[in-house]
Amino acid sequence: MHEKTLLYSALGFTVIAAAIGVYKAKSDSPPTVIAPVSLIDTSKGVLGAEVPVRLTASDGTGLKLVALRAEAAVEDPLALTELHLTFENPEDRVLEGTFRITLPQGASLSRFAMKVGNAWQEGEVVEKQAARRAYEDFLHRKQDPALMEQGAGNEFSARVFPIPARGTKEIIVTYAEAVELGAPYVLPLRGLPQLGALDVNVHVAGSKAAEGGKTDGVFELHQQRFTPAGDFVVEGKHVPRSPGLRSGELAIARVVPFASSRPEPVGSAVVLVDTSASRGLGIAEQAKALQAILAKLPGSTSLTVACFDQEVVPIYEGRASGFGQKEVSAIVSRGALGASDFEQAIAWAAEASKKVKATRVIMVTDGVATAGETDGQKLKMKVEELRSSGVARMDAIAIGGIRDDGFLRTVVRGVLDRDGVVLDAKLGADALARRLGEATSSGVAVKVEGARWSWPEKLDGLQAGDEVLVYAELPSEAGGATPVRIDIGGQQFTPDLRTIERPLVERAWAQAKIQSLVEAPKESPAATKQQIIALSTRHRVLSPHTALLVLETDWDYRRFNIDRTAKVDILAVQDGRVAVVQGARGWEEERNKELRPVPTPPKGQAARSTRARNEEGEQSAAAPVPAAPPAPVAAATATVAVDDAPTPAARAGDLSGGGVDNDALADAPGGLGLSGIGEGGGGQGEGIGLGRIGTIGRGAGNGPADGYAQPLASAAPAATAAPEPAMEAPGARAVRPAPRPSTPPRCPPGDPLCVELGPDRAPRADESAAGAVRPGSLTIENGIAADEVQRVIRGAVPSFRTCYTTELSRSPNTNGRLTIRFTVDPTGAVKVAELSEAPGSDTFKGCLSAVAKALRFTAPGSSDARFAQTFDLVGGGGGSVANSPNVPRALPYEGRFKIVMEALARGDKDAALTEANQWHADQPGDVLSLVALGEVFEAKSDLKSAARAYGSILELFSFRADSRRFAGERLERLADARALALAVDTYGKAAEQRPDHPASHRLYAFALLKQGEHEKAFEAMKTGATRTYPRGRFRGVDRILKEDLGLIAAAWSHAQPSRAGEIGAKLRAAGGTEEKGPSLRFVLNWETDANDVDFHIYDGKGGHAYYAQQDLASGGALYADVTNGYGPECFTIRGPRERRAYPYTLQAHYYSRGPMGYGMGKLQVVEHDGNGKISFEERPFVVMIDRGYVDMGTVDKSTKLSDAAAMNR
Repeated sequence: MHEKTLLYSALGFTVIAAAIGVYKAKSDSPPTVIAPVSLIDTSKGVLGAEVPVRLTASDGTGLKLVALRAEAAVEDPLALTELHLTFENPEDRVLEGTFRITLPQGASLSRFAMKVGNAWQEGEVVEKQAARRAYEDFLHRKQDPALMEQGAGNEFSARVFPIPARGTKEIIVTYAEAVELGAPYVLPLRGLPQLGALDVNVHVAGSKAAEGGKTDGVFELHQQRFTPAGDFVVEGKHVPRSPGLRSGELAIARVVPFASSRPEPVGSAVVLVDTSASRGLGIAEQAKALQAILAKLPGSTSLTVACFDQEVVPIYEGRASGFGQKEVSAIVSRGALGASDFEQAIAWAAEASKKVKATRVIMVTDGVATAGETDGQKLKMKVEELRSSGVARMDAIAIGGIRDDGFLRTVVRGVLDRDGVVLDAKLGADALARRLGEATSSGVAVKVEGARWSWPEKLDGLQAGDEVLVYAELPSEAGGATPVRIDIGGQQFTPDLRTIERPLVERAWAQAKIQSLVEAPKESPAATKQQIIALSTRHRVLSPHTALLVLETDWDYRRFNIDRTAKVDILAVQDGRVAVVQGARGWEEERNKELRPVPTPPKGQAARSTRARNEEGEQSAAAPVPAAPPAPVAAATATVAVDDAPTPAARAGDLSGGGVDNDALADAPGGLGLSGIGEGGGGQGEGIGLGRIGTIGRGAGNGPADGYAQPLASAAPAATAAPEPAMEAPGARAVRPAPRPSTPPRCPPGDPLCVELGPDRAPRADESAAGAVRPGSLTIENGIAADEVQRVIRGAVPSFRTCYTTELSRSPNTNGRLTIRFTVDPTGAVKVAELSEAPGSDTFKGCLSAVAKALRFTAPGSSDARFAQTFDLVGGGGGSVANSPNVPRALPYEGRFKIVMEALARGDKDAALTEANQWHADQPGDVLSLVALGEVFEAKSDLKSAARAYGSILELFSFRADSRRFAGERLERLADARALALAVDTYGKAAEQRPDHPASHRLYAFALLKQGEHEKAFEAMKTGATRTYPRGRFRGVDRILKEDLGLIAAAWSHAQPSRAGEIGAKLRAAGGTEEKGPSLRFVLNWETDANDVDFHIYDGKGGHAYYAQQDLASGGALYADVTNGYGPECFTIRGPRERRAYPYTLQAHYYSRGPMGYGMGKLQVVEHDGNGKISFEERPFVVMIDRGYVDMGTVDKSTKLSDAAAMNR
């Protein structure tokens, strides 16, 4: 029988609860021991605590953790913990969330599973870059992806999609760790919000576990509706200790080599205190801890203390006894902002040490490096500079929950005369000061008799009392009978290892082997990486080069060479013991039946498919879909009701389902493929085919397409279009379908469904004033997700606009708002499309109704779905659609960001700063709070502080290439040399992380150009321009990058005219476009995946270019419309300045907030004078409201752009 105690005490109106867990022992065990877990009032939570586990949407929306169940097995010195977490989505929209968990130091993640429907889908360990590409592919296809990878230090991060509106998401995470001698087992709970339910079972194995196969004790806790104020702790005295474990040829032994110490007092030191953004929740405690530690050093110790993040700021120089509250306040008032640049900090310490003759360097940090050199092995070369400055030893005090002790160990050892130590700040001031004053031993050899492999091979930075875990792989013939003999520096150890079953020992051995390759590589980086990936995937242990990816379809498994039918070994806790459970890799049978089959196309017939190339040039394809059979020729007089099922001929007329690329097409009888919405990355799309005789073709496909109408009488049977290959590298020619007729036929008078819009016809001068149709508010009654509706409506906008254009030609004053109320049947077909409040003629309304009834949505399920969509009709005449009185303008901001920006707009900078500071104090990890802070500092002309605010974004999300790019875009705008250098650094890292994102390459290259690094800029852009990208994902990017390469070549030739011939040859070899004439380019990119941001350009003559009308009559063209995130989208005007239709007004319209949340990005204005002089202006933006407009200003003759050549002077 379990005993539970709940103690309540009241003090005023505050209720403090204590939930008591109970230790249940065997009958022959010591008396029952109670392990309490303290709880506090749920209305307050634990202020300033680092949350150990959380799931947050990309726009900051917190998802509620409603249940946590933990099962743990402690087999000293190892422990396995399994967490079952249930989150709730409080929003009315589907979200993509970021799941984060902070593991104990040295822990290894071995399981990540997500519940989909009624089945658990297991994450597979795959190579990281491939996993990232696959995740985005799944995201765009509206599948159920999840991606878990290592973030900063011991934090692991997972991208999870979809989290259903008002629904739940269940996740299982399993990790293994080593428990140090005498240390407790700790389950981190402090910082969690109120939990609906908490169930904890910790099974502790004793010396008799091997005999009886049962646990010796269980610690349990079961509570509901409470907030834990502390962690769940099983004290070390309750954990029976073991010298080690063994299973067959694998062994883990615990050894304590030295018992005595040697003094090495700190006489003089440079102390570096981490004040980067990752210290946001602990900066005050860190400052106080530093004061306490320094107070324990000899009072005569000479100190130089400096704060470091992306810059270094000294705060104190003098004796240790003089460091007091003033210096503590200086650290706290500086605040935790900016990126962590250890390279710069160590270089500063070298100069300071030389000046004050310091012999020691002490870092107080979490060890998470995000700027400058972040590879510990490469950073050792910078540490070497300390030697020439007289520094003999460097130590680190590791502080914070999220930290990287392994990085710090690499940096403080193996370079200077004496190796340093990495100490946990939790040891306390007395122990820390004592160990800083003790000598270390290094190069101590470790040998395991007869072992085929063992780790570590030698010990560095060793002090008295340090515990060492030795991992060994013994000869298989030795079995488990031969004693394990270990020699450490001449000392002999023969530990009595406890024999247990293999799973836990094998995973620990695999993790140790991976760590040995990370810390002490013996081969080339490429070979070492492949070894790590092989170990990681084989043993299902996450590594720096792999990720856990939840897969779905048969093809998904094939692309990673994983046998889906094979069982997967899952390490779990069962009946108090670690066991391997064999689970199914795939979904349950019911779910399998719902998946699209993978048909084999008939011999000789090309299958339509969506392909993606990875960076090595491999192709990966989505499940192929057979090409549509030739459609029969229908009689010219045939008619079909618009709400009937589409005929084969109508389906053939739908070009959006054809899977063709940017400017590819497919002709079909009676069909006008007006548009399709491509979800990118091999994703699906929806579109309509609008026929001359009233037939509406429905279809879903793999990308955008276009087409035209022709009289059915002249139609021939439809030809099957060959699929587009992935975008080829420059120099390769893609196979295109046959050309379209140059002169499209005329429509009969009075036919509302025939649109005279041949694709090869040049736009009329007045076409930009033909009116616009903008989707307004969406109200969902039941049965369908908002993003699904927005996706389909988005694809239909050009068709609605065609109806409106025809109506305006008859009735120019038609404008206003209309509402369409939809009923969609369980198959996804529109049953009812009822128009209300619609202006205009009956013919116009009939056209709108026909388009609406032709739409096709994803099947909602077992019942009808109902929703209403409004549209704003804006008549022609030029000017900004957003400023038209016919369209209610939606503000682009909301919440606290809106408060800050409105204060800045009215000139109240102090109020804006107060709000931004408070917001950042409340939510230091919120991206928008950092953007708001940066905006305020910019307004106050405090560029250093603005740079620290923006640097914080890359600090907190260093593992996300899109976040790195967004931070760089903000930094670049500051036009400050140091900020630009940090932007270059973070762009370069983004390009390394995601070489399959073209924005990374072009941002990096142009930032290098601003620094005057012409050749490096050319090579960076060439890397982007000569690689392949997933087909359909980045439309128009091939042209953009080739022209960008030409611009850089022109600037390089201008800077070094003697090399012009050589540079031209390099440009031609790379397939770049020669840029000799003047041009003005507006390039828009955004860093929020799966979002749709529209680019609008208005000229001074009333012209308007956007996705549905890409050319301006005055000159200039929008290359392509990217609807699935990241961009870039480019609008280029060629010719001299005097021929341009200034001023140009630029807007971004946030058409659809996808699962990633708010939109963030940058407009870049690039002007080339035709002679190699390149000028820039950077205009980053944020938009938070669906259908919100962001005014990105104007560009006219007087607009001053920054000359790239002048930026580096």
